Amino acid sequence: FPGWAVGLSMFATSISSVTFLAFPVAAYILDWRQVVQNLTLPLIAVLAIIFFIPFFRRGRATSAYEYLEERYGPVLRLYGAIIFILMQFLRLGMVLFLVAIPVQILTGLPIIYVILAVGLVVAFYTVTGGLEAVIWIDVVQALVLISGAVFPLIFIVIALPEGLSQIVRIGVENHKFGLGPMNWSLAERTFPVMILIGLLNWTTEYTTNQNVIQRYLAAASAREARKATAICAVMSVPIWLFFFFVGTSLFAFY
Repeated sequence: FPGWAVGLSMFATSISSVTFLAFPVAAYILDWRQVVQNLTLPLIAVLAIIFFIPFFRRGRATSAYEYLEERYGPVLRLYGAIIFILMQFLRLGMVLFLVAIPVQILTGLPIIYVILAVGLVVAFYTVTGGLEAVIWIDVVQALVLISGAVFPLIFIVIALPEGLSQIVRIGVENHKFGLGPMNWSLAERTFPVMILIGLLNWTTEYTTNQNVIQRYLAAASAREARKATAICAVMSVPIWLFFFFVGTSLFAFY
Protein backbone atom coordinates (compact mmCIF):
# COMPACT_ATOMS: atom_id res chain seq x y z
CA PHE A 1 0.00 0.00 0.00
CA PRO A 2 1.16 3.60 -0.57
CA GLY A 3 2.40 5.45 2.50
CA TRP A 4 -0.34 8.10 2.42
CA ALA A 5 -3.07 5.42 2.55
CA VAL A 6 -1.38 3.54 5.40
CA GLY A 7 -0.85 6.85 7.21
CA LEU A 8 -4.53 7.77 6.93
CA SER A 9 -5.41 4.26 8.11
CA MET A 10 -3.17 4.64 11.16
CA PHE A 11 -4.70 8.06 11.79
CA ALA A 12 -8.24 6.67 11.56
CA THR A 13 -7.29 3.86 13.94
CA SER A 14 -6.07 6.42 16.48
CA ILE A 15 -9.51 8.09 16.40
CA SER A 16 -12.47 6.24 17.85
CA SER A 17 -15.63 6.83 19.83
CA VAL A 18 -13.28 7.55 22.76
CA THR A 19 -11.96 10.55 20.82
CA PHE A 20 -15.46 11.74 19.88
CA LEU A 21 -17.07 11.37 23.30
CA ALA A 22 -14.48 10.98 26.06
CA PHE A 23 -12.13 13.77 24.93
CA PRO A 24 -14.79 16.50 24.72
CA VAL A 25 -16.27 15.31 28.02
CA ALA A 26 -12.84 15.53 29.70
CA ALA A 27 -12.44 19.11 28.46
CA TYR A 28 -16.04 19.98 29.38
CA ILE A 29 -15.77 18.70 32.96
CA LEU A 30 -12.20 19.66 33.85
CA ASP A 31 -9.58 20.97 31.41
CA TRP A 32 -7.14 19.78 28.73
CA ARG A 33 -4.86 17.68 30.95
CA GLN A 34 -6.07 14.42 29.37
CA VAL A 35 -4.59 15.46 26.02
CA VAL A 36 -1.09 15.80 27.46
CA GLN A 37 -0.32 12.09 27.14
CA ASN A 38 -1.16 12.23 23.41
CA LEU A 39 1.26 15.12 22.85
CA THR A 40 4.10 12.62 23.29
CA LEU A 41 3.12 10.74 20.11
CA PRO A 42 5.40 12.72 17.73
CA LEU A 43 8.46 11.83 19.84
CA ILE A 44 7.63 8.11 19.74
CA ALA A 45 6.82 8.40 16.01
CA VAL A 46 10.36 9.72 15.43
CA LEU A 47 11.76 6.72 17.33
CA ALA A 48 9.55 4.45 15.23
CA ILE A 49 10.81 6.01 11.99
CA ILE A 50 14.47 5.64 13.06
CA PHE A 51 14.43 2.34 14.94
CA PHE A 52 11.17 0.36 15.06
CA ILE A 53 10.20 0.32 11.38
CA PRO A 54 13.60 -0.93 10.11
CA PHE A 55 13.59 -3.53 12.90
CA PHE A 56 10.20 -5.01 11.98
CA ARG A 57 10.74 -4.80 8.22
CA ARG A 58 14.14 -6.47 8.39
CA GLY A 59 12.60 -9.93 8.23
CA ARG A 60 9.48 -11.09 6.45
CA ALA A 61 7.29 -11.34 9.53
CA THR A 62 3.61 -10.40 9.59
CA SER A 63 3.37 -9.66 13.31
CA ALA A 64 5.39 -8.71 16.38
CA TYR A 65 4.69 -12.16 17.78
CA GLU A 66 6.68 -13.92 15.08
CA TYR A 67 9.73 -12.10 16.39
CA LEU A 68 8.90 -13.29 19.91
CA GLU A 69 8.89 -16.89 18.69
CA GLU A 70 12.13 -16.46 16.79
CA ARG A 71 13.86 -14.86 19.77
CA TYR A 72 12.28 -16.63 22.76
CA GLY A 73 10.26 -19.60 21.47
CA PRO A 74 6.59 -20.47 20.80
CA VAL A 75 5.41 -20.20 24.44
CA LEU A 76 6.21 -16.49 24.67
CA ARG A 77 4.76 -15.88 21.21
CA LEU A 78 1.49 -17.49 22.30
CA TYR A 79 1.49 -15.53 25.56
CA GLY A 80 2.06 -12.22 23.76
CA ALA A 81 -0.67 -12.92 21.20
CA ILE A 82 -3.22 -13.95 23.84
CA ILE A 83 -2.53 -10.86 25.97
CA PHE A 84 -2.94 -8.63 22.90
CA ILE A 85 -6.27 -10.26 22.02
CA LEU A 86 -7.54 -9.87 25.61
CA MET A 87 -6.54 -6.19 25.61
CA GLN A 88 -8.36 -5.72 22.30
CA PHE A 89 -11.50 -7.26 23.80
CA LEU A 90 -11.37 -4.68 26.59
CA ARG A 91 -10.64 -1.80 24.20
CA LEU A 92 -13.28 -2.81 21.64
CA GLY A 93 -15.87 -3.31 24.38
CA MET A 94 -15.32 0.29 25.48
CA VAL A 95 -15.28 1.61 21.89
CA LEU A 96 -18.48 -0.23 20.89
CA PHE A 97 -20.27 0.86 24.06
CA LEU A 98 -19.39 4.52 23.47
CA VAL A 99 -20.51 4.25 19.83
CA ALA A 100 -23.80 2.72 20.95
CA ILE A 101 -24.68 5.53 23.40
CA PRO A 102 -25.34 8.33 20.85
CA VAL A 103 -26.81 5.91 18.27
CA GLN A 104 -29.22 4.60 20.90
CA ILE A 105 -30.20 8.16 21.86
CA LEU A 106 -30.77 9.12 18.20
CA THR A 107 -32.64 5.99 17.13
CA GLY A 108 -34.27 4.72 20.32
CA LEU A 109 -33.01 1.19 19.62
CA PRO A 110 -31.99 -0.98 22.59
CA ILE A 111 -28.28 -0.47 23.20
CA ILE A 112 -27.47 -4.20 22.93
CA TYR A 113 -28.88 -4.26 19.37
CA VAL A 114 -26.73 -1.28 18.39
CA ILE A 115 -23.58 -2.95 19.79
CA LEU A 116 -24.36 -6.21 17.96
CA ALA A 117 -25.16 -4.46 14.66
CA VAL A 118 -22.02 -2.31 14.64
CA GLY A 119 -19.84 -5.23 15.76
CA LEU A 120 -21.20 -7.56 13.08
CA VAL A 121 -20.81 -5.02 10.25
CA VAL A 122 -17.19 -4.24 11.17
CA ALA A 123 -16.35 -7.93 11.70
CA PHE A 124 -17.92 -8.83 8.34
CA TYR A 125 -15.95 -6.41 6.16
CA THR A 126 -12.74 -7.10 8.12
CA VAL A 127 -12.97 -10.89 7.71
CA THR A 128 -14.15 -10.87 4.10
CA GLY A 129 -11.97 -8.03 2.81
CA GLY A 130 -8.89 -8.51 4.97
CA LEU A 131 -6.31 -5.80 5.57
CA GLU A 132 -6.97 -4.26 2.15
CA ALA A 133 -10.60 -3.55 3.08
CA VAL A 134 -9.56 -2.22 6.48
CA ILE A 135 -7.00 0.23 5.10
CA TRP A 136 -9.15 1.66 2.28
CA ILE A 137 -12.24 1.94 4.49
CA ASP A 138 -10.03 3.70 7.06
CA VAL A 139 -9.00 6.22 4.39
CA VAL A 140 -12.66 7.13 3.79
CA GLN A 141 -13.41 6.96 7.51
CA ALA A 142 -10.61 9.44 8.32
CA LEU A 143 -12.21 12.06 6.06
CA VAL A 144 -15.70 11.38 7.47
CA LEU A 145 -14.46 11.61 11.07
CA ILE A 146 -12.76 14.96 10.47
CA SER A 147 -15.93 16.34 8.87
CA GLY A 148 -18.04 15.03 11.74
CA ALA A 149 -15.87 16.90 14.22
CA VAL A 150 -16.01 20.22 12.35
CA PHE A 151 -19.80 20.56 12.07
CA PRO A 152 -20.60 20.81 15.82
CA LEU A 153 -17.97 23.52 16.28
CA ILE A 154 -19.38 25.54 13.35
CA PHE A 155 -22.86 25.23 14.87
CA ILE A 156 -21.65 26.45 18.28
CA VAL A 157 -19.67 29.38 16.85
CA ILE A 158 -22.72 30.52 14.84
CA ALA A 159 -25.06 30.08 17.83
CA LEU A 160 -22.96 32.13 20.29
CA PRO A 161 -23.42 35.94 20.07
CA GLU A 162 -19.67 36.66 20.14
CA GLY A 163 -18.65 33.58 18.21
CA LEU A 164 -15.16 32.15 18.61
CA SER A 165 -13.92 34.92 20.90
CA GLN A 166 -16.67 34.09 23.40
CA ILE A 167 -15.53 30.45 23.53
CA VAL A 168 -11.94 31.52 24.19
CA ARG A 169 -12.97 34.11 26.81
CA ILE A 170 -15.20 31.72 28.76
CA GLY A 171 -12.57 29.00 28.53
CA VAL A 172 -9.85 31.27 29.91
CA GLU A 173 -12.10 32.62 32.68
CA ASN A 174 -12.93 29.08 33.83
CA HIS A 175 -9.39 27.69 33.43
CA LYS A 176 -10.55 25.23 30.75
CA PHE A 177 -7.32 25.35 28.75
CA GLY A 178 -5.11 24.17 31.62
CA LEU A 179 -2.79 21.18 31.18
CA GLY A 180 -2.88 20.12 34.83
CA PRO A 181 -0.71 20.86 37.89
CA MET A 182 3.04 20.81 37.30
CA ASN A 183 3.87 18.93 40.52
CA TRP A 184 4.73 15.23 40.67
CA SER A 185 1.92 13.22 42.25
CA LEU A 186 0.70 9.73 41.44
CA ALA A 187 -2.58 10.53 43.22
CA GLU A 188 -3.84 12.86 40.47
CA ARG A 189 -3.45 13.61 36.78
CA THR A 190 -0.62 16.10 36.91
CA PHE A 191 1.34 17.26 33.85
CA PRO A 192 4.49 15.15 34.54
CA VAL A 193 2.43 12.02 35.27
CA MET A 194 0.42 12.41 32.05
CA ILE A 195 3.68 12.84 30.10
CA LEU A 196 5.00 9.61 31.64
CA ILE A 197 1.76 7.76 30.84
CA GLY A 198 1.92 9.02 27.25
CA LEU A 199 5.54 7.93 26.74
CA LEU A 200 4.81 4.45 28.11
CA ASN A 201 1.54 4.11 26.18
CA TRP A 202 2.82 5.21 22.77
CA THR A 203 6.07 3.25 23.10
CA THR A 204 3.95 0.16 23.76
CA GLU A 205 1.63 0.99 20.84
CA TYR A 206 4.44 1.47 18.33
CA THR A 207 6.50 -1.56 19.41
CA THR A 208 3.94 -4.26 20.31
CA ASN A 209 0.47 -3.32 19.04
CA GLN A 210 -0.40 -5.47 16.02
CA ASN A 211 -2.75 -2.74 14.72
CA VAL A 212 0.32 -0.53 14.20
CA ILE A 213 2.93 -3.14 13.29
CA GLN A 214 0.82 -4.76 10.57
CA ARG A 215 0.66 -1.33 8.94
CA TYR A 216 4.45 -0.95 9.11
CA LEU A 217 4.61 -4.22 7.19
CA ALA A 218 1.76 -3.45 4.78
CA ALA A 219 3.48 -0.37 3.34
CA ALA A 220 5.13 -0.80 -0.05
CA SER A 221 8.60 -0.05 1.34
CA ALA A 222 10.39 1.08 4.50
CA ARG A 223 10.29 4.63 3.15
CA GLU A 224 6.51 4.43 2.67
CA ALA A 225 6.14 2.99 6.18
CA ARG A 226 8.10 5.96 7.56
CA LYS A 227 5.93 8.33 5.55
CA ALA A 228 2.80 6.66 6.94
CA THR A 229 3.99 7.02 10.53
CA ALA A 230 4.85 10.68 9.99
CA ILE A 231 1.44 11.39 8.43
CA CYS A 232 -0.32 9.72 11.36
CA ALA A 233 1.62 11.74 13.96
CA VAL A 234 1.21 15.05 12.12
CA MET A 235 -2.54 14.58 11.68
CA SER A 236 -3.43 12.97 15.02
CA VAL A 237 -2.19 15.63 17.45
CA PRO A 238 -4.08 18.59 15.89
CA ILE A 239 -7.27 16.49 15.69
CA TRP A 240 -7.00 15.46 19.35
CA LEU A 241 -6.50 19.11 20.31
CA PHE A 242 -9.48 20.01 18.15
CA PHE A 243 -11.74 17.55 19.99
CA PHE A 244 -10.70 19.05 23.31
CA PHE A 245 -11.54 22.47 21.91
CA VAL A 246 -14.97 21.08 20.96
CA GLY A 247 -15.43 20.11 24.61
CA THR A 248 -14.46 23.60 25.76
CA SER A 249 -16.84 25.04 23.15
CA LEU A 250 -19.69 22.91 24.50
CA PHE A 251 -18.92 24.24 27.99
CA ALA A 252 -19.05 27.81 26.67
CA PHE A 253 -22.29 27.07 24.80
CA TYR A 254 -24.13 25.63 27.82
